[in-house]
Amino acid sequence: MLKIGDTIRQFRTTNNYSQEDMAKMLGINLKTYTNIERNVTTHLTIPRLEQIASVLKVNLTDLLGKKANIRTTNQNNGGAVIGNYYENATEALTHANEKLSMENTHLKEKNKLLEEKIGNLEEVIGLMKERK
Repeated sequence: MLKIGDTIRQFRTTNNYSQEDMAKMLGINLKTYTNIERNVTTHLTIPRLEQIASVLKVNLTDLLGKKANIRTTNQNNGGAVIGNYYENATEALTHANEKLSMENTHLKEKNKLLEEKIGNLEEVIGLMKERK
């Protein structure tokens, strides 16, 4: 099985990009990019992988392959990293999508509460202006 850096290198050469081109398009320095291709950097985030896939004009699942070993991580309040390992890209992306969907629902609820508070404050301001 190819490692992620090897796969990235293959797609890069297919697109006739140099490592310098890739680093520039990704907004990272050359050493950071070469470490990705050399598999020195092994903890790539999903957003970074999406960015690389976009630059290389491939789908994220093409980049990860069918049997990628992916680790998703979160940081708890104490700063410790907790993670889950997945045997394939589809499973990891499905899990990430579910987490983002739950977070989105939570943020929508929080936004609704804040909008209600703003409405209440505007009402109080209106009443205070009437008293003058």
